[in-house]
Amino acid sequence: MSRILILSVGGSCEPIVNAINEYCPDFVYFFCSSGAKGSEKTVDGPGDPCGDQRKFKCPECGAESFLRDPKGKAIVVQAGLAEDKYEIVLVDDPDDLNKCYLTLTELHNRISRKFPEGPRIIANYTDGTKTMSVAMAMVGIMTGEWDLSLNKGPRSDLIKVTSGDIPVMVDKWGVFCQLQMDSLIP
Repeated sequence: MSRILILSVGGSCEPIVNAINEYCPDFVYFFCSSGAKGSEKTVDGPGDPCGDQRKFKCPECGAESFLRDPKGKAIVVQAGLAEDKYEIVLVDDPDDLNKCYLTLTELHNRISRKFPEGPRIIANYTDGTKTMSVAMAMVGIMTGEWDLSLNKGPRSDLIKVTSGDIPVMVDKWGVFCQLQMDSLIP
């Protein structure tokens, strides 16, 4: 049975690489935002698209330094994914729930055609916009065919998990069963 991994992509590369390494998928779909500030460049862009370019200024001496490592190769380089083992799925407005949901339902249909043997599909919604994550969870619950995953780890601030994370499976069946029961009640 093939193992498919779908990842929402935002500004943190390390959790995505960790999920790929944890699940060892046969094929990966990267759900990314497009455009100048889009996340697609972190997947297979040239140079150091996963480097952290944020800087801070020393209040005492005024010198500027990088907050974290400014170097960081693309996700597929870090994960060792061959070009024929992944696809980038783009959404032009990562904050439009309908567009995200439709993009992912279309992806679900394409996966069904491409992998007719019924692969195991794991959808990791750790990164990307909250809207992208909600859409991914909705498709996972509504189809009943996607296992849901998210990376958990220490939070040193309120912005994001930056390192030391591990992917964990999410139990969607309570919500799925409730939706099914609700659909039976007139």
